[in-house]
Amino acid sequence: GDEQYQQSLEIFAVSIARKATEDFSELPHSIPLTQRLVTAINALNQLNYQARWEAHRSGPLIFFSRCPYQKIIHQHPELCQMDLFLIRKMSSSLVEQTHRLAKDPSGASYCRFRVIQK
Repeated sequence: GDEQYQQSLEIFAVSIARKATEDFSELPHSIPLTQRLVTAINALNQLNYQARWEAHRSGPLIFFSRCPYQKIIHQHPELCQMDLFLIRKMSSSLVEQTHRLAKDPSGASYCRFRVIQK
């Protein structure tokens, strides 16, 4: 039913992300997290995400000021799984999404992800 369809879409979205990042080798953990994040943000910005990261007490936060899928994301939330995969692979870190198309005080939309530090 619907749940199987949703799972199929998520698997498909992650496979697209894998294909998109196959030329992007994961950075070893011996490279400092800040350097891995800078590299990931630069790569994401080449894909027009308007990404940035900020240091926070709970761990680094990654923001997307532009979602390439904004017009269809509500019908296809599996695309967020693709974004999660991209960030995880590019930063070599565990990441969770904390906000999807939230509004900042000026009314601009953003998505936010938190890097989980061990």
